Amino acid sequence: MIYRPSEVEVARWVIRFLEDLEWDVYQEVSGHPGRADIVARRGTVLWVIEVKTSFTLGVLEQAHRWLPHAHMVSVATPRCPGEFGKELCRTLGLGIIGASGQHADGSGTKEQIRPRLNRKPWKLPKLCVEQKTYAPAGSNGGYFSPFRRTCRIVQDHVRGDVTIPMKDLVNQVDHHYCSDASARQSLKTWIEAGKIPGVETFLNEKKKLCVRRKEAADARTN
Repeated sequence: MIYRPSEVEVARWVIRFLEDLEWDVYQEVSGHPGRADIVARRGTVLWVIEVKTSFTLGVLEQAHRWLPHAHMVSVATPRCPGEFGKELCRTLGLGIIGASGQHADGSGTKEQIRPRLNRKPWKLPKLCVEQKTYAPAGSNGGYFSPFRRTCRIVQDHVRGDVTIPMKDLVNQVDHHYCSDASARQSLKTWIEAGKIPGVETFLNEKKKLCVRRKEAADARTN
């Protein structure tokens, strides 16, 4: 009987390979074209790897979408493609990683084709430390987005019976938005939509938009 590894197992072999090469590895990372199985970072360089149990047009399509949004993009499968598949990847600028669980430390995994370097990617994915362990690459479970991280930071920052002007809040927290103006508008929208539980917006006596804990506001009215 032929053993067929799961996508999670294949991804685990690739992660060991990358970590041995001293890349920081992030899993199930959302970005402009979708969600990447693996994003490896070394310094300022981001390398996207799409993982599958077999080499198909589907994995090539997934990887191809990332080409404008990363410095390097590769596909990783247990079995490497034939010469036509390799030539296709070279033409597209995609790398190929042959993932192997032959050895427990993942040393059987090898890079077959080096991806082309994109020196000026357009819109890189935002990374946060929670993505290293929140969901294993190749799984069908949830994923940790930079938006979710921003929501947690806002919840932690707005504490007790204290009100904070929205402008000050945005200046004080490490948010994922491209600008403070965008953060102010987006956070107002998401807070008022109930996407950041326990936090609410209101206008103070000077008609400035502020943020406070909802529990504290409820206590004032009781």
